[in-house]
Amino acid sequence: MQFMVKTGKLAGIKSDCVVVGVFQGRKLSAAATEIDTASKGYLKAAIKDAGFEGNVGQAQLLVKVPGLGTSRVMLLGLGKEADLDSLTLQKAVKSAASQLVGTDIKH
Repeated sequence: MQFMVKTGKLAGIKSDCVVVGVFQGRKLSAAATEIDTASKGYLKAAIKDAGFEGNVGQAQLLVKVPGLGTSRVMLLGLGKEADLDSLTLQKAVKSAASQLVGTDIKH
């Protein structure tokens, strides 16, 4: 599996899956807020329904997310916003990658 970083409007990116961060306490990152807006509140509702808290390394794959160029969004827990550093981000990204390996997600 290859991973790529793209820039631009997330809602319009054509991909099998988009990964966005959520801080502890269910606080959406800027990218997650953009996706939530495009999906008309789908992310916030799914986070609440799934009991997703945003702890470091926590990951949740959402399917059939409306209003996007992708139907799947992975929520990635980033921990406390004030504590986010390169090591914390590395741990979170490894968690997401390990959950995506073995799926049919290619892009």
